[in-house]
Amino acid sequence: MAKYHKNSMVIDEKGVRYFDEDGYELKNPDAVKEWNRLNSEIDKQKWLKEQALYDYKLSRWGQEVVNILQENGQMKNVDIIVELRNRGCNTSATHIRAFFKSNDGMRFYKEELVGNQGYWSLKNNQRR
Repeated sequence: MAKYHKNSMVIDEKGVRYFDEDGYELKNPDAVKEWNRLNSEIDKQKWLKEQALYDYKLSRWGQEVVNILQENGQMKNVDIIVELRNRGCNTSATHIRAFFKSNDGMRFYKEELVGNQGYWSLKNNQRR
């Protein structure tokens, strides 16, 4: 068993060898096939997760809510609404939920915004 080859394929003098996540060499063709299937699923899930970060089509004011949270970090709902009005938004909305009505907006609201007792922040906030 090769300690250095975890979850990998190695081509050497012995031919093509496959190692699982524990470093155990897979010799059975069915085990290799299952290993390939699992790795492709893991890669696909990883790719989908990365893509989901950029796939939201938000309204203009939904984008402004995101910009405000990126600039300031965690804020109260009321403070976000006040800041939106300072930036030119003249709707009668009293909650940021009103700016996330589209399918993508609702998905973003559920997946990327974190509400904590009246305070809102982004899950993965890379604060400027």
